[in-house]
Amino acid sequence: MIEKYVGDGSVWGLELRYSYDGNVLLGTGGAVRKALSLLPDTFFILYGDSYLDIDYSAVIERFYNDNQPVLMTIYRNQNAFDTSNILMKEGKILKYDKKSRDPAMEYIDYGFVVIRKDVFFKYPANESFDLSLVLSGMVDSEKVAAFVVEKRFYEIGSIQGIRETEEYIRHRTQSSLRQGNP
Repeated sequence: MIEKYVGDGSVWGLELRYSYDGNVLLGTGGAVRKALSLLPDTFFILYGDSYLDIDYSAVIERFYNDNQPVLMTIYRNQNAFDTSNILMKEGKILKYDKKSRDPAMEYIDYGFVVIRKDVFFKYPANESFDLSLVLSGMVDSEKVAAFVVEKRFYEIGSIQGIRETEEYIRHRTQSSLRQGNP
């Protein structure tokens, strides 16, 4: 449906190419691994079911300043909007685990990662695996920088989440107009 609507993106001044899993679903990590030939040496991964109110240029600048192969944006969630899955101390991610819960985990992955292509080279092509496997392995290797985000994420994978997001955008837009900002 997206390809049918968006096409090659030229209507919006974009250039889009698509990568398909094929007959077997490859999972989030496997899909990225398969698409590597279409990607530059450094690229973004954004979760498709989230609205993120973030300064993308600040994240990119931090990625290049920190000089790590991965930068994860994280939010101090404290289990508020979803189950927290990151343990961070003194600005460093010590643990990332989406399966086993640890009460010391107060942060959650925000849904925006900057990553180098070579991180995926050790994973098999055309096999299914989750992106969390890649990220937790990089955290364990101490090769992940963290960018703490102050504004919460908005889940847009449900009707309720879409309503909350619309309300947030409407309120933000109205506040901005009252302050004289376009």
